[in-house]
Amino acid sequence: MTTLFFFFFVCRYLYFFEKGNPRITGVAIQSLIELITTEMQSDNSTPDPAADAFLSRTLGYIQFQKQKGGAIGEKYDPIKV
Repeated sequence: MTTLFFFFFVCRYLYFFEKGNPRITGVAIQSLIELITTEMQSDNSTPDPAADAFLSRTLGYIQFQKQKGGAIGEKYDPIKV
C-alpha cells in the first residue's frame, strides 16, 4: 500500500475520532501512525518530502490537541507522538 493511502485513512480516522465515533479509538489512530512510520522507513520506500511534511503536520496537530487539555486533551492522550 502507498503512504498516501495511509494518510487518507489517518485523516478520516482523526475526523471521526473527534466527532465521537466510538469505533474509532486512540489505539486505532496510534496503529495507523505506527504503520505509516514503518512504511516510510522501509527499504522499499523512496523518501518523499511531501509525505514527511504531511506526517509532521499530522503529528503536530495531535500534539496541539493534547496540549489543549480538558476533554479534547484527554481524548487524544492515548495517542503517543
